[in-house]
Amino acid sequence: EARFGRAYYHFMLLTQYCLWGDDKPGIGYRDNATAGEVPERKTVSYTLERIYEDLRLAEKALTKAGRTTFDKAHNFRPTVPTVQAFRARVALYRGDYELALSNATEALKAHNTLVDFKNEPEYELEEWNWISVLEEGEPVDEIVVSSMFELDDMDTEAVAKYEELYLPNVSWEGLGGTCPISESFYELWDRENDARWIHFYSSCTPLLMTGNNLVEMDTNTFEQYISYENWQYLKPWNLYSYSRFAGNSLIGMTTAEMYLIKAECEARGGHEGTAAETLKTLRRTRFMDDASAEAGVTGSVQEVLDERLREMGAFWRFYDVKRLNGAENAGIYVRREILTDPTDLSTRVQLEIAPDDPRWALPFYTFEAATMGWEQNGGWK
Repeated sequence: EARFGRAYYHFMLLTQYCLWGDDKPGIGYRDNATAGEVPERKTVSYTLERIYEDLRLAEKALTKAGRTTFDKAHNFRPTVPTVQAFRARVALYRGDYELALSNATEALKAHNTLVDFKNEPEYELEEWNWISVLEEGEPVDEIVVSSMFELDDMDTEAVAKYEELYLPNVSWEGLGGTCPISESFYELWDRENDARWIHFYSSCTPLLMTGNNLVEMDTNTFEQYISYENWQYLKPWNLYSYSRFAGNSLIGMTTAEMYLIKAECEARGGHEGTAAETLKTLRRTRFMDDASAEAGVTGSVQEVLDERLREMGAFWRFYDVKRLNGAENAGIYVRREILTDPTDLSTRVQLEIAPDDPRWALPFYTFEAATMGWEQNGGWK
């Protein structure tokens, strides 16, 4: 378990604080308990070698201990299928599709549960808030905010109820756990039939979180409203954010992730028909009807990547762009309109991050970098 944990968290650090290339600065790999010792920051390649070695030894020890099958009652502790699922994630990130495919396939043999969202009562939506659009003091529109009350207590309920997890890792982040979406992401969805959109992107949290900047409150009636003057500048996608694990971060492996890894590797290997069937297995539990789930599915690489974005975009889009630019030379730019002054809608500017931008490696806290003696990542000095 200790070896698995070390590999797991070093990889999470690698994806956040390192560029993709083998020869780029990696994460110092701590291999002893000597107080005050700071590991040298070697290359990404070196860090990966240590991660794979820890996973190999963890799997060997777990096999010897008889922990070879999936155990939902204790799935917060690693088993051999957990190691396989995580190795599949690491290998996909590095563009090692053969290794990723073999490990995702083995993990799915041990655990392949997918929750059927359209038939799951805990995902039912209930209206809980209303925002009136006012023009000259009169209501001209109404925005309805819905929530999944059965799963509101995410920090305790999600781990117990979410059956797709190989390894739960849900951490509380308070009100900062929402993820606003872009126009391109909004247009990626079948919003009439995809249960994920219906249940998980029906929140107006971005609007609610603007407080008195856009939404004002009548202190006598507690009615919330927005003026039509401000409302007219908003686009449909401005009202949506990912709300499935609102207030939490899920970074543990899921069954859905294994199906997506399997499908992508099959598609990249030229087996689009097989990839299409793998995708359909996942989509049939994500759509309101099977006809919509299966319509037009061909199993192309881009199709799998689009499905991965729908399923995992709230957590893994940043890392997917890094690995596609690194492993596939995809040339993906990230562009987003932002407000330089969040209280002023006229201060829109476009933020652009190019494929070779050093800021794909996030900055260390200044104090931590100084303590470790590591040079700060490029672009953040």
